[in-house]
Amino acid sequence: MHAVPAPAANDGDPGTRWSSPVEDDAWWQVELERPVRLGRVELHWQDAHPSAYRVEISADGRNWRTAAEVRDGKGGRETIRMDERNVRHIRVQGEKRATRYGYSLWSVEAYAVAD
Repeated sequence: MHAVPAPAANDGDPGTRWSSPVEDDAWWQVELERPVRLGRVELHWQDAHPSAYRVEISADGRNWRTAAEVRDGKGGRETIRMDERNVRHIRVQGEKRATRYGYSLWSVEAYAVAD
C-alpha cells in the first residue's frame, strides 16, 4: 500500500492562504474530484493555528464524521494519518485557537491510499 495525491476539485495557489474569522469553531473544507480511500492529510499552518481541531470526512457533504482529532496542535506542518474509505469531502474543524488570531492555512494536501 502507498499513498498517492487525491484529486482535488480546484488546485490551490501556493502564494495564497486561507484565513478564518477570529473564532474557535471556524472551519475549512474541500470537495475532492471523486471518492477516495483517504490515507493522510498534510496541513501547512501559518503562525495562526489551532491547538485543538478535528479532521472530518463525508461522502456526500452533508453527513460528517470525525476521522482524526488533534489535541496538541503545534502549527507549522502537521501530518494527520487515517484510513477512511469513500471520502469525497474533507473538513478541518477548529476547536481552540493557539493564538489570539483566527486560523491560517498555507496549504492542505490530501493523499489517497493506493490499493
